[in-house]
Amino acid sequence: WSGRLTTENTTDLWTGSQWSFENSYVAGLAVSKELFPVFSDKAAIETELQTLRHFGGQDHWEFTGMLLFRWKEFPWDEHVDTSFAIGDGLSLPTELPAEELNAHTRGNSGRLLNSVMMEITLADPELPEWALALRYHHRSGFFRTFSDVGEASTVFGLGLKRHF
Repeated sequence: WSGRLTTENTTDLWTGSQWSFENSYVAGLAVSKELFPVFSDKAAIETELQTLRHFGGQDHWEFTGMLLFRWKEFPWDEHVDTSFAIGDGLSLPTELPAEELNAHTRGNSGRLLNSVMMEITLADPELPEWALALRYHHRSGFFRTFSDVGEASTVFGLGLKRHF
C-alpha cells in the first residue's frame, strides 16, 4: 500500500475540517494472518506485520506489528465483497520522523509509539482473492503513554490486497 501524510491531527480529521497534506509519502508491504474466527465466522482476529518506507519530507523505514479485528460480512457482499478492520499495535521507525517533530509533537516524538489502523477492503465477488484496500495509518503516544507524545502522524493510503 502507499499513501501520503496529512498535516491534520486525528480529532480535526473526523470533525470536518479541511484536510491538507505534507510533502511526505509512504510505501509499504503488510502481511496479515487470520488467527481465529469470531461471531460464527462473520469476523476474525488477525495479526499483521508491516514494513514501510517513508520518502519525500522524510527518509526512513518504519516497522509495525499489531492485532486486528476484521468484520467480514456485509449485506451487499454479493455485489462488492467488503471487509472492515481496525487494529492496534506498535510502530518503530529507524529514526525519529522529521514530519512528526515539525508538525504535531512540537519537537517531542518517540521512536517506539502506538500504531492504529483502519482498513476497508472492496473486492469483486468473482475474484475474492484480490481486493482494493483503503487504509488509515496513525502513530501516536496513545494518550501520552509513550514518550509523553500526543498526536504524531497520520497517513491515508490505497493498496492492493492479495488473499492466499
